[in-house]
Amino acid sequence: MYRAAGDLVAFDFSVLKKKDIAKKAISILLEKGFLLVGVDLSDIAGNWVGSNVKYRRGAKTREAPNVVDCSSFVKWLYELKGIWIPRRSIQQRLFGIKVYAGDSLLPGDLLLKTGAINCFNKDPGDGIGHVGIYTDRDTVIHAVDETPAIVETPLSRFMEENGHFREARRIVKNPDQTITLRIPPSLEIETSDDIKWLILSSLGKD
Repeated sequence: MYRAAGDLVAFDFSVLKKKDIAKKAISILLEKGFLLVGVDLSDIAGNWVGSNVKYRRGAKTREAPNVVDCSSFVKWLYELKGIWIPRRSIQQRLFGIKVYAGDSLLPGDLLLKTGAINCFNKDPGDGIGHVGIYTDRDTVIHAVDETPAIVETPLSRFMEENGHFREARRIVKNPDQTITLRIPPSLEIETSDDIKWLILSSLGKD
């Protein structure tokens, strides 16, 4: 279940547990005033690489994308996908699905490692201080305290330089079945679960 971000919400068709339902479901949503929004996080993040974005540790979420730190930039990207995620990298570490060693990374996965200042839950030796987003180019795009602030780093270099890698987290479980929708002003949608019941109730009338 995804929590909406502003007037955008992501929806995974697999939760309907019905075969060949996506086309009918999209038709229902369009009739109710939803709009499909194309979101490619690799492309969007890449468009900000080398830009005049400013870095400031502890930047406010509302300042993105003009002023960011690493975790607020990632949070802002996922808001464009229609998915709310926590603000801080230590919180983002506990969000989504853990990607285990040996599993293939997917575009949009979060890569977390140590940084200049590290936060931890129980073990000071297991702190988190930096996060970036994996792309379809086998790179990591992340915000750094440099100029330019948004950089794209080859995965191998990101893993080896400037801190110890901790883990990867997957926010979108089924990317091939997940869409982003703009919510019509007439509807109150808090989570993707609201979308599921809206579709199922409409199907029940057919």
